[in-house]
Amino acid sequence: MYKSRDPTSYFKLKVFMNNLSINCNACGKANKFSLTDINSAQVCLHCRQSLLDGVVIEMLPHHFVPLSKAKVPLLVFMSGPNCSICKSFFDIFTKSARTHSGKVRFAHAYLPKNKAFATKYKLRGVPTIALFKQGKLKGMVNGGMRPKELSQFIANSLS
Repeated sequence: MYKSRDPTSYFKLKVFMNNLSINCNACGKANKFSLTDINSAQVCLHCRQSLLDGVVIEMLPHHFVPLSKAKVPLLVFMSGPNCSICKSFFDIFTKSARTHSGKVRFAHAYLPKNKAFATKYKLRGVPTIALFKQGKLKGMVNGGMRPKELSQFIANSLS
């Protein structure tokens, strides 16, 4: 095990692990909040826009576990490089995030940055959409969808 000469290093790591840092989609500035607050509405400290509801969260590997275990279901859109279907579906996904604000949280996982995610869930292709509720996978589908189909997928996965 790694031993640091700095006696406060464990405390810093613990504080980091209990907080989540997310960049605001509106202003781009970083916002840090406690994992215990993940179930409440979070707003940007700089521009007061919503950080988690009604927007697409750019998901990093350390975001997945706390977001998927929250009370609000998490819909993850996984995409890869040079995927034309992914690029066109992203607009539909963004509009659906506004439509389902407060009911479902939307996140985008760019697979080159989230390789462990692709391995864990045995993804075969992109785009892939997965719905998680309280840490459990409720539904997964490959391919893009129309807005109505996406709403039906959400409703069917949650029922």
